[in-house]
Amino acid sequence: MQVRWAFEEVGQPYDVRLVSFGGMKQPAHLALNPFGNIPTYEEGDLALFESGAIVLHIAVRHGGLLPDDANARARAVAWMLAAYSTVEPPILERATAVILERDAPWHDERLPLVDDRIRKRLAELSRYLGDCDWLDGAFSAGDLHGGRAAPAAAIGTAERIP
Repeated sequence: MQVRWAFEEVGQPYDVRLVSFGGMKQPAHLALNPFGNIPTYEEGDLALFESGAIVLHIAVRHGGLLPDDANARARAVAWMLAAYSTVEPPILERATAVILERDAPWHDERLPLVDDRIRKRLAELSRYLGDCDWLDGAFSAGDLHGGRAAPAAAIGTAERIP
């Protein structure tokens, strides 16, 4: 989703190639992403994997997702990394628990703990944002990645965060 969103924000055309779960583990795809995941990105002789790396490449190559000011640009990148390393891990942990571990004997005890971690992260993010629309002034790649947290968490995790 973030890669498509980034292309839309910078007004660049893109092609989507659907890959089946089985296809992700085939040699051709593994050559693009050694972990056998999606998305991947190809441009000439460049092949990238991981959403953050792809979005950062798009943002550096095309205007509109990174501020011109060096300090604001650094903060936008920091927010991109925060989305992956701080905000998303408990959300992904919940998805794993619900989808892959629902039959585990500890599932019912673990889920409320994960939900509490999600509530905490979203509350911290909400406090930081206050009444602002964007994380650091104008919309940037940091918002694009940070904006993934709310829909992901809306799968039944938390009451409305003030």
